[in-house]
Amino acid sequence: MSNIEPQVYKSVPKAEEFFKFSHGLRELKQRMRMSSENIVKIAGRYLEGKARAFHEREVIRNQRRFTITAFLQELFDEIFPADF
Repeated sequence: MSNIEPQVYKSVPKAEEFFKFSHGLRELKQRMRMSSENIVKIAGRYLEGKARAFHEREVIRNQRRFTITAFLQELFDEIFPADF
């Protein structure tokens, strides 16, 4: 089996890097047949820097439940400038 893990996202506000991460996370969810709640919980394994801090604050500490889409939207808003 090929490597199905998403590319690590290093909190860089570059659309291509974010797209690769989000696509990889969705692909992992589909291949592993995971719920949105579970894939969002493990997403922190593939995040660094500001993105990892967001995950730890919102998903781990505050125990917020996200759909994968809502998580990625809020993560995008956290990393990218408002005028992007």
